[in-house]
Amino acid sequence: DFGLAKEHHAANPTDATLTSAGDTAAGVVLGTVPYMSPEQIAGRPLDHRTDIFSLGVVLHEMATGRRPFAGTSSAELASAILRDIPPPVTESRANLPGDLARIIRRCLEKDPRHRIQTARDVGNEFRELARQTSQAVPAAAPAATDAGAIPGFGGRPAIAVLPFDNLSGDPEQEYFADGLAEDLITRLSLWRSFPVIARNSTFVYKGKAVDVKKVAADLGVRYLVEGSVRKAGNRVRIVAQLIDAATGQHVWAATYDRELTDVFAVQDEISAAIAASLVGDLQRAEYAIAERRAPENLEAWGLYQRALPLIYRFTREDSGLARALLERATALDTHFSTALARLAELGVWDFIFSWTDSPQQTLDAAVAHARRAVDLDPRDAQAQAQLAFALMTAGFGDEALEAAGRALDLNPSMPPALIVYAYLRHMTGHPPEESIELIQRAMRLSPHDPAEFLFYDVLSGAYLNAGRHVEGLAAGRRLVALSPSYYWGYLWCAMNAVGLGQLDEARAMVREARRILPGLSLALVRQSLGAMAPEVDHRFANALRQAGVE
Repeated sequence: DFGLAKEHHAANPTDATLTSAGDTAAGVVLGTVPYMSPEQIAGRPLDHRTDIFSLGVVLHEMATGRRPFAGTSSAELASAILRDIPPPVTESRANLPGDLARIIRRCLEKDPRHRIQTARDVGNEFRELARQTSQAVPAAAPAATDAGAIPGFGGRPAIAVLPFDNLSGDPEQEYFADGLAEDLITRLSLWRSFPVIARNSTFVYKGKAVDVKKVAADLGVRYLVEGSVRKAGNRVRIVAQLIDAATGQHVWAATYDRELTDVFAVQDEISAAIAASLVGDLQRAEYAIAERRAPENLEAWGLYQRALPLIYRFTREDSGLARALLERATALDTHFSTALARLAELGVWDFIFSWTDSPQQTLDAAVAHARRAVDLDPRDAQAQAQLAFALMTAGFGDEALEAAGRALDLNPSMPPALIVYAYLRHMTGHPPEESIELIQRAMRLSPHDPAEFLFYDVLSGAYLNAGRHVEGLAAGRRLVALSPSYYWGYLWCAMNAVGLGQLDEARAMVREARRILPGLSLALVRQSLGAMAPEVDHRFANALRQAGVE
C-alpha cells in the first residue's frame, strides 16, 4: 500500500509529510485496514512513522502466523488497532528472542513519537539481534543484559518462585506449601539485588506441569525456583532448586529436614542460598534489611495463607471469608503486621466495590488497620504498601505518596506499591511518562495479576495527563473490559475521548458511569481523583465538563 501515499511539499522541505489524502479522493482514508496505523485510521497527518507501524504488523504476522489485531469487520478491526495492545510474540512462540518481541512492540506503539523512529533504526536493531543470536553463549556465561531484565533494576535478570508441590498426601496441607513459596517470594524481594515476580502471577501455574523455558519466557525471567514440601507429624522436608531457564541447568539445589517450628528459619536459609548464587557475596547490611520478624503463631500463619487466594477473587462473599480468616489470625498473633495490612486491603476493596453498608466507616477502619500494621513493623513492605493504598483511597495523597515510597525502598519488586506511587506521582504534577514507566515495570513484575485492572486504571490517567489520548482510550477500554462495574473505567475513557474530539463517545461513557453510580457529580469525581497539582485538576475537570459531568 506504500503506493497510496501522496507527498505533500510544504514551504519548508523538512516539514514534508505523507498523507492519505490526494487527488484520487481527497480526505478519504485509503489502504488495507489490517496494516494501517492508528493515525491513518483516525485520518490524521502522516509521516514515515506510519510505515514503521505497518512494518510492525508484518513482523508480528511473520513471527507468529497471525496478525496482531483482529475483527470480524473493518470497523471492528479499525477499533482494535486504535484500542488493543497485542500480546508479545514470545507468548505464542517461547523460543523467539526476547529482543525480537521488544523490536516488534516498539514498532507497534500507538503514538508515533514512541515508535522506533526510522527504518534505519529498525535495520540496526535487527543487525544487533542477528549478532547476538549468532554467537554461542557458554553454559556458565551470564545472560545478555536484557534477558529477564525488568526496568528499574539496572538490567539485572529477574527471578520467579513457582508454587511448591504438596507431597504430604493431605489436601489440607496445601496452604502450607503455598505459604512457603509466598514467604520465599517476599524474602527474596527484600534483597533488592534482583527483581522478583509477584506471587499473584506465579501462582497461575499451581498444580500444572510446567515447561521451564516456556514459563520463563511467559513471565519474562531468567531464573526459576521450584520446590516441594512433605509434611509428616511435626517434621517437614523441603526440597528447593534454582534453575537457569536459559540453559536448563540447576544452579543450586538443597533439601531441608526440620522440626515444623523451624520452618521460618528454613525459608531464610533458602532465600540466602538463592541470592548468594545469583549475586555473589552479600553485604551484611542487605541481609539486615532482608531479615523480618516471623509470625509468632504457626496457626495464625496458616490462616493468613488460606485468606490470600480469597482476597483476589474479588467477590463480596470471598472478601467476607478472607476477612474472617484474617481476623482469627490477628487474634492469635496480635503482632502479625502483614495480616493486619491485608485486613486493611480488604477494607479498601469493600469500599471501592461498594460491598459495605457503611462505606466511610469501612474506609476509616482500613486506614486504622494499616497504620497499626506499620506501627507494629515499620520494615514490613506489605504494611507500608497497604497504608499507601488506604490513604490514597481516603484522599490523603501526600501521606500516601510517602508510604508508597517507603514500601518501594523496602521492596522494589512490589506491584501494589508501584501502582500507588505511579498514580500519585503524575497526579502531583510530575512527568506522566515516569508513571507510565513505573506501571510498565509493575506489569512486568506481575504479568498475570488478578488486580490487573488497576494497572490500566493508572495507565489511562497517566496517558491522559501526557496528552497520549489514543493510548489512554485504549487503556480505559481495557479497564472497562476487565472490571465493567468499576465506574472509573468509563470516566477515563470519556476524558481521553474528549482529548480526541470524540464528544459523543465521551458522553456515552459518562452515561455508563452514571448507571453504576447514579449520584455522579463533578465535585464527587474531583474529590475521588485527589489531584494535588492545579494544572492536573484543571485538565481533568475541563475534560469531565466537556463529557457532560456537572
